[in-house]
Amino acid sequence: MPHAPPLGALLRQYAAGSALACDPVDQGLLNRGYRLRTTRGRYFLKHHFDPETAAPEAIARQHRATERLADLGVPVAPPLPAQDGRTVAVVGGHAYALHPWIEGRHRHGAQLTAEQCGRLGALLGLVHASLERVMPVQGGERAGRSARAARGVRAEESAPVPAPRTPGGRARAHTEGARAPRPH
Repeated sequence: MPHAPPLGALLRQYAAGSALACDPVDQGLLNRGYRLRTTRGRYFLKHHFDPETAAPEAIARQHRATERLADLGVPVAPPLPAQDGRTVAVVGGHAYALHPWIEGRHRHGAQLTAEQCGRLGALLGLVHASLERVMPVQGGERAGRSARAARGVRAEESAPVPAPRTPGGRARAHTEGARAPRPH
């Protein structure tokens, strides 16, 4: 397997059992992904190697945002913590993260019905609105921090933004049969 990850060292850090199969995932733009099956379960192993995003500190910051998105009810697959509590494992100078495997497949726009496009659009809107809440842009981050600091409130203590609702009270982005996207 080209670019095979150091499975033994990684799985020991996560106490994820022994590898039974590790197959590259074809989709993905910036990083390498693997479908990993072990004696303890199925996982998505992400090898962060894009030079602009592979710094462990930056990855950990993204992971904290993903965890906060989950707290807001956004369907995400947060990274799993290693035995030391960290969500980024560095082996041989390379950064990796382990996520639960979410069944599904990548779809291209022409494969979606108009209704599916609408549901996807609602989900993406929820994701972007929630990302602004948990990971504000630099200018907004400073202003938001200043306002919260003036009130004595940390960013993590801010009230979550509720999901947009339909007239029937159901969250628009969450529909029957909706799945969390695979974390690629």
